[in-house]
Amino acid sequence: MARYIVRVELHDTGDRSKAYDALHHEMGKHAFKQTITESRITYNLPSAEYAYHHAGEIRIEEVLRKAKAAADSTGKKYAILVSEIKDCMFDGLEKTSKALRDLRP
Repeated sequence: MARYIVRVELHDTGDRSKAYDALHHEMGKHAFKQTITESRITYNLPSAEYAYHHAGEIRIEEVLRKAKAAADSTGKKYAILVSEIKDCMFDGLEKTSKALRDLRP
């Protein structure tokens, strides 16, 4: 299974929350989530970070292409960082509630 963490930062956002709401919606259309699950516990990722999991193999370039398509749809300038997860450690992330923040429409 291929696992990636993606950070998308939008630039020149007048109404920041509106721009990021649009981004979250578009990222969900491309199967990105704002949560990560480790040891059967699901946690919220920091703002503007997304997880992408694929049952088979997917190249990092394809994950970047999907994130760019979502960011392009906002009409804003942006910066994107994609990293493949081999190991993952974190601290201070909040556990999700029962209603997981899965972005898929």
